[in-house]
Amino acid sequence: MTSDSPPEVSIVIPVGDRHEAMPRAVRSALRQEGVNHEVIVVDDGSTPPLDLCALADPRLVVVRHDANRGAAAARNSGVAAARGAYIAFLDSDDLWHPRKLALQLAAARGADWRTAIGCGWKYTRDGVRHVVVPPDAAGLEAFACGAWHGAGSTMLLSRRAIDAVGPQDEKMKRMEDYDWYLRFAAAGGTLRIVQEPLVTIAWRPHADWQAVDAACERLAAVHLGPGSPLAPAARRRVRAYGFLIRASRRWHARRRLAALWLLLRSWLLVPRTRVFLDRPARHTE
Repeated sequence: MTSDSPPEVSIVIPVGDRHEAMPRAVRSALRQEGVNHEVIVVDDGSTPPLDLCALADPRLVVVRHDANRGAAAARNSGVAAARGAYIAFLDSDDLWHPRKLALQLAAARGADWRTAIGCGWKYTRDGVRHVVVPPDAAGLEAFACGAWHGAGSTMLLSRRAIDAVGPQDEKMKRMEDYDWYLRFAAAGGTLRIVQEPLVTIAWRPHADWQAVDAACERLAAVHLGPGSPLAPAARRRVRAYGFLIRASRRWHARRRLAALWLLLRSWLLVPRTRVFLDRPARHTE
């Protein structure tokens, strides 16, 4: 790739202090086969700053934040620096299959620019390997069900779609993907899935219930207030998903009674105990 030959895909990797995991993620991005691409690493105020000397590659671009501004701000900075017609995000502790982008690009070239191209993923939890392949989707009600489609490291998006929907909400320190895909669906966005697990996700329990509570308050203000394009059924699903995520975070924080109460509130709105029950997915263990 030369300066007068822009990449077809820009890969944006936000990093905040994951010094050990980050090189593996970057290498999996650089090793994508059959794709003209660049890799933009956004150092979100890491202390010390990331050292990328060992990953020297002409396709590698580094953007630095002087202070930690959060994942949404890091992704937005990466998009601002990107030159590709397509954008893919990769979390700094996840890994891609070498053919991930090539397979998604093949699907994207035959699709409308409003179509996000996802894929399946795998992860290991408590020594058990899981494989998830979500379904295709369209409409606000489908996206309101939750982050069942994997978002984050699994998606390939048209730059036109990102420009039309706008940047991720930097006021949200959690659930910023979910918020963006609600806006994407409201703008006519749809989802097509490559039916293979092409991402290895690092499963990690989260106990940051305060941050999730704040994110849910922001979601309610943006999507459930006056002028929201969400129909009553979609609003109900947004509320139910918020309760479900808040329950999960409290469970990992060992606040079990609070978690069960929030799970009940979610179930009364939309009867389910986990995201995938509401959106049929091929889920094997």
